[in-house]
Amino acid sequence: MLFETNKDKGRAGLAAAVGYFGTHGYTVSLPLNDTQDYDMLVDNGTIYRISCKATGEKTKYGVSVVSLRNCGGNKGTVYGREQDKNIDFIFVLNEDGEMWLLPKSILTSNSINLGNKYEQYKL
Repeated sequence: MLFETNKDKGRAGLAAAVGYFGTHGYTVSLPLNDTQDYDMLVDNGTIYRISCKATGEKTKYGVSVVSLRNCGGNKGTVYGREQDKNIDFIFVLNEDGEMWLLPKSILTSNSINLGNKYEQYKL
């Protein structure tokens, strides 16, 4: 899996989410621009707004860590947090191909260590 740059991670995360939801019976809709809070809509009779994240970061114990802050520009300016977005879930992909679907309601910090506490959200 190509995870060398943040753009690579972003592409991989979105592609994995489309693949996951598409192969599990959801209708997947992608927006035409990037001005909305979500990266995709998925529909199985109910429409959900999904934000996609990908991470290559791990703790010293090998646990994946996902940042819930959105940064950009050449200085890494923080311009938003996932918990402040108008979304229902965050889809997370790590560099090992593991995936999680985290409900927005559990997001309380700027990052999450995706260890045993989040095992129930692993796909």
